[in-house]
Amino acid sequence: MEIQTARLLVKRGPTLHTEFVLSQAETTLGRGTTNNIVLADQEVSRRHARILFDATGYILEDFGSTNGTYVNGRRISGSVHLQNGDQIALGEAVILQFESVDSPTVVAKPVFHVEETADPPPRIISEPLTARPEPQPVKMPPAGEAAWEDIGQPDKSRRSSTRRRLLGCGCVLFFLIFFCMASLFFLDAYQGGRLLYCGPIRPFFETILGPFGFAPICP
Repeated sequence: MEIQTARLLVKRGPTLHTEFVLSQAETTLGRGTTNNIVLADQEVSRRHARILFDATGYILEDFGSTNGTYVNGRRISGSVHLQNGDQIALGEAVILQFESVDSPTVVAKPVFHVEETADPPPRIISEPLTARPEPQPVKMPPAGEAAWEDIGQPDKSRRSSTRRRLLGCGCVLFFLIFFCMASLFFLDAYQGGRLLYCGPIRPFFETILGPFGFAPICP
């Protein structure tokens, strides 16, 4: 019996675009190295499937693989006759296309139909062209002068700020001293100092000024 020439074309898998000619009455497929067609992928079983040739044509048979064998998207449980253009999937990672070389035309039947929508053409928004203003030359100071200005500016500002703070603190301190002295003179002169020395803070003056003979006469 003369074997009709056919081949398998790898559409997806570890050996993409590789062609395997089916020139034997039995061709085994799997991950194991003893197969006629070795497909080194974890989705493929060691002895996954085989393709037989008889008087009726090519027949695909699954060996009870773990991830299954599919023809044109449908999983097979036994054997199925192959037609020109059929796509064979071993699991989900490997897809082979069966092609009969003697056939005048080859029609590919995709396993997955994906509808593609063309993106709308980009909108081109025309904007009026405006003349760009010519750049004006920038006057730069001499390198040495600019460097000294940059270095001296922070020191001047710090000294000015410190001077203002010291001046403010001195004014406040002077005002407090003046206020305290004026209050003491006023209280000492008012009613002979009775309000100052005979008031609530009398023990304070007796403690501080008592050793010096201070003894205010209080009613």
